[in-house]
Amino acid sequence: MSEIRLRYSGYVMFISNIISIATGLMFTIMVTRNVSIEDFGILSNINDLITYFGFLAGIIPFWSKRFMAKGYESSAKTSLVINSIISIIVVSVYLGLTPAIMHMLGISKTYILPYLLISVLILENYIKTAIASILHLKKPQAIGYGLMIHEFIKIIAGCIFIMLLKMGVVGVIYSFIVAYFSQIVFYLTLTADEFKGRIKWDLAWQWFKGSTLNLFNVAGNRLMSFPLILLFVYGGEIARAYYGAARTIAINITYSWYLAFAMYPKLLMGGKSEDVVTSLKMVLMFGIPMTIGAITLSDSLLIILKSDYVKAKLVLIPLSICMLFRVLSWIFDRIVMGTEKLEDKAKLSFKKLIQSNTFAIFSLSYIQSAIAIPTTYFFLTSMSKTPLESAVYVSGILFVSYLLIVLIKYKIARKCFTFYFPWMNVIKYLVASVVMSFMLMLIPHPKRLSRVIACILFGATIYLMVLSLIDRETLKLIKLVIKEIKSRL
Repeated sequence: MSEIRLRYSGYVMFISNIISIATGLMFTIMVTRNVSIEDFGILSNINDLITYFGFLAGIIPFWSKRFMAKGYESSAKTSLVINSIISIIVVSVYLGLTPAIMHMLGISKTYILPYLLISVLILENYIKTAIASILHLKKPQAIGYGLMIHEFIKIIAGCIFIMLLKMGVVGVIYSFIVAYFSQIVFYLTLTADEFKGRIKWDLAWQWFKGSTLNLFNVAGNRLMSFPLILLFVYGGEIARAYYGAARTIAINITYSWYLAFAMYPKLLMGGKSEDVVTSLKMVLMFGIPMTIGAITLSDSLLIILKSDYVKAKLVLIPLSICMLFRVLSWIFDRIVMGTEKLEDKAKLSFKKLIQSNTFAIFSLSYIQSAIAIPTTYFFLTSMSKTPLESAVYVSGILFVSYLLIVLIKYKIARKCFTFYFPWMNVIKYLVASVVMSFMLMLIPHPKRLSRVIACILFGATIYLMVLSLIDRETLKLIKLVIKEIKSRL
């Protein structure tokens, strides 16, 4: 992979996710305007449950990707088969626990069908993850194309199930099922040749040995979802809906991560420090203005979801910064995992895994949980008086915990791989973002979707104009991307 290829793959992924912002916003508006605020809270809870039962999806693909980078081509077929088997086991466990889960969370039996349909989404998640890991290593940009297919199919399905057939929560889940299925079919057409040959059970055994490290990691990550369960239980459906609405806007900031999407496979195959710095510059060049823009236009962005969610502005502000910290955290994770040699001639040593820096960064989620969970419980049970206060407290707690963790991960990443953090570029991005924010504050904040989009485009134009004047590298990057896209076309 050349440096231009790194940029090209990153920009394809980023552009596809920018498109998904628009389609995702359309879909969210479709949902919020056709279901009650209580039902939206239920959908947010369903999303939380999917993360709990989907936590095994990336374990086998994590190792198969690393082994494919070392030349073990049979890893692709082995990974897909093993992940499919795991998904069937997980779905069986979930279906058996569904009645107990609904009773424990105090959810009415009238929602039994959507909670049962989660099983299909869980199954699709495991299969999609296994196939996407192959594309990440071979054709990173193809994952972006698959995302666009997913988003457009989701919109079409939503128009049918949610708006035309008025199926409510069930219609939302049907839309996701159809969208994920179309994405899986697309990925399969691109990776069909990778599944030839026999399943290598000896490789699978090594991956299962290494899975202890991944289980340790995903268990810690799932613990960090527990504050949202506490928010749902002690703050109620409305508090969870406030947080869900704010997250719907803030999560778009994390799409800047995809600008560094090709960095990890490149590091696995012997990347340079320049690749890391380039990825950081690209991510921050868009992540910083997206964060400041979300804060500046918070009232307009929330009101287009529904007027009931305008109060969530106080939730959106800390959550937006928190999402930028998460992006940096993911980059530092990939630097450590991409440069550390965990495999020795297709053999994994449990002792070596425990002593690795990868294990160290995986341990940080437990430290973060130890801070966030009891603090969340204290504020929700002792300090919070309204649903809005509950949501604000949770977003603030997550903000502080992510700030601490990202600083520690940065130190570990610098220990594993020599690279410099582009502070001068960050200052330029901040200056351009502040100018953009000032200009946006001078104009009345709109309440209609079309005008909000126009306002966003105006802000983006101001940002790029100012940045082009103070940062020559911005123009260079744009010219390289245009050149690469033309060559591909």
